[in-house]
Amino acid sequence: MIRDGIPRLYQQELGKSYRYPSGRQAVRFHDPQTGRILVVAHSFEAPEESPLHIPLPAGTWKTTRVFGDPSPTLRTDGLHLDALPGFSGAALLLES
Repeated sequence: MIRDGIPRLYQQELGKSYRYPSGRQAVRFHDPQTGRILVVAHSFEAPEESPLHIPLPAGTWKTTRVFGDPSPTLRTDGLHLDALPGFSGAALLLES
């Protein structure tokens, strides 16, 4: 999935220092051949408290695996994850 997937980064400003990052980010790997998407999200110090929105390719998607406690919601405009607490992470596997 990671090797053959097409990566896309979604992030907020990570602060002024890579050594002491703040905010949050997510990476979406889409493998069109298998029809699967892997989303890996993590937060640093002082993450934004609003849900994280990750656009998805057109199609009908369902969540098949969730690691962590991100409370995912699939909508017509993409995947929404509830705000992650600081220094936490989550991974989700979606299939069409």
